[in-house]
Amino acid sequence: MALLKVIGDFLEGSGWTSVMTSACVKTEGRAESLQKGSQTSRSQWPHQVTAAALYILQRKAYDDYRRTCGTENLQSFDLWGQKMVSECPQFCYWNKVLQLECLLLAFIRSQQEANYTLYVQTLTSIIPWMFAMDHYHFARWLTVHVTDLQELPNDSVDIHRAFVNGNFVTQKSSHKFSALAHDQIHEQQSVRSKNWGTRSQKTVMIFQENTWKARARDGDLDAFFEHECYGWPPELAEGIHTMRPPTSKADLVPCLKALAPRPHDTPKAVDCILDGAALVHQLEPKKCNRAIRTYGDYAQKQFLPYIARKLNEETVMRVDVVWDTYRTDSLKGGARLDRGTGIPLHVTEQTSVPQNWSSFLRVVSNKKTLFSFLAAALQTMVVPEWKTLLTTYEEEVKSKPSSDVSQIQPCTHEEPDSRMVLHAWHAYQQGYRSIIIHATDTDVVALAIAMASKMGGCAMWSAFGHGKNFRYIAPHTISTHIGPERSWGLLFLHAVSECDTVSAISGIGKKTVWDIWNSMPNLGKVFSHLSHALAEVTNDDMDNIERFFVVLYSRTSSLKKVNEARKQLFAQGNRQLENIPLTKEALRQHVKRAVFQAGHILGQSQIAIQSCLCLQIGDGRKMPMMSGILFGQ
Repeated sequence: MALLKVIGDFLEGSGWTSVMTSACVKTEGRAESLQKGSQTSRSQWPHQVTAAALYILQRKAYDDYRRTCGTENLQSFDLWGQKMVSECPQFCYWNKVLQLECLLLAFIRSQQEANYTLYVQTLTSIIPWMFAMDHYHFARWLTVHVTDLQELPNDSVDIHRAFVNGNFVTQKSSHKFSALAHDQIHEQQSVRSKNWGTRSQKTVMIFQENTWKARARDGDLDAFFEHECYGWPPELAEGIHTMRPPTSKADLVPCLKALAPRPHDTPKAVDCILDGAALVHQLEPKKCNRAIRTYGDYAQKQFLPYIARKLNEETVMRVDVVWDTYRTDSLKGGARLDRGTGIPLHVTEQTSVPQNWSSFLRVVSNKKTLFSFLAAALQTMVVPEWKTLLTTYEEEVKSKPSSDVSQIQPCTHEEPDSRMVLHAWHAYQQGYRSIIIHATDTDVVALAIAMASKMGGCAMWSAFGHGKNFRYIAPHTISTHIGPERSWGLLFLHAVSECDTVSAISGIGKKTVWDIWNSMPNLGKVFSHLSHALAEVTNDDMDNIERFFVVLYSRTSSLKKVNEARKQLFAQGNRQLENIPLTKEALRQHVKRAVFQAGHILGQSQIAIQSCLCLQIGDGRKMPMMSGILFGQ
């Protein structure tokens, strides 16, 4: 139901899902689904509860007002509500939510009671909300529909009489309150038909339709294939400003592990660098063999003892704990939203630890306060003599005992991936020649290999994964094996194939990209160049990248241009739109995003303050610009 989506849009960011979860009305995942309006029948009860709760709160607030106000100046409930709407923005917002909820319930009632007059009234009231929340298709056609209904008494008296008698809906049973709209009945029958296997439908894609039209009208097919048919390239995106999420990032690790033998013994490191966020995910309170009830218990009984064990290792002289930072305009904002949401909690020493640890860590505000709490707790530790403990705190670095950290603070890195490598570079500059980085992200492995090419004589290890998938990887050995040029080019390879801020390529995984890269030796220099902080991507670089992408989609093709390959592969007849190369303009934007990630973010890891391509601001955050030329432009 479109009205459910309107209410969901209006409730976005209000905390409605958290309230539904806390009140045990719905589970966390179900509440998020209902807010999106994906389930019509199951949405009615939560919205009834919401309307009832808001009205009860309004009555309680009015009762408080009556007790504090004298009888002479006492206003009626309606006048008091109007006054509060004009004076209090929060009251105004939730009053509008209540109006929307009542409108939804009235609309449902009009259908299930077959009340035609109420049905037309509610539709008329819904139209302004469709315009306000930018549901322009419904706003446009709902206006036409309501106008037709209002003209029925003049245009068709018989139909109007039938509707007034309740025949605009279908009665499913003999119960009075069981009528349903015709489209809902049709959808239910369609589901049954699909389950019985008696209905099948093949959708003809708009791209194929336009191709046939271009042929029939003697259009220029070469020019046709230079444009995207949609507002976004389907090879890279699932919608406008919605990039295709990464699905095979970790597939690069087996390709890299094969280049370095597995060590027989545990590597001995002088500097141990830890990803604080990954460590918190790993150290769940319920896995501790000691009773943990509060965050103070968690810090003192589980987290700090783990850091102490690292400090007490015989060869370790320095431990670095690096934390995430979270910004409102983060490039990873969309990726974090896809991981789901939970209930915001205020973290203090006496706050009880939640039962669902992973759900708690989905909320950015929870992680920010928890990481700050643990970073402060690290400063209370007793550090063994001759050893050093460093921990990040926003853009600062705290050292115990005090040491010179001016080279790594203030630090503008957002991700711990590059910040851990910054700490590794600082340790290398301080004379440490054996460094181990504990992380669970493929980005760290690729970045460590690239940086190992600049840290001669340093044994850099990556402790990757956890549980049965844990193993030690030797970035310095891999860097020596593939050479410094390809080691640095690995940053662009990792970014352009898919990462958290660059779209995945439909049907193309990391292993395929790795194999094609190894089969084209000339790309080592190109990828190395694109892994630097460039101001622009040259035409020569784009020519090489175009050929690379053509081979990704067809290893036997001799073409060098992606637009030509699009036409050739589509003409073969066995390719869907998302399985042919993207247009040159879409590829250029994709390469710019990859250069920004590889060169400006990862490639400047040894610089504390990093110095935006192909990004546009929308909804208060950075979003990817998918293509420069759309079909029809």
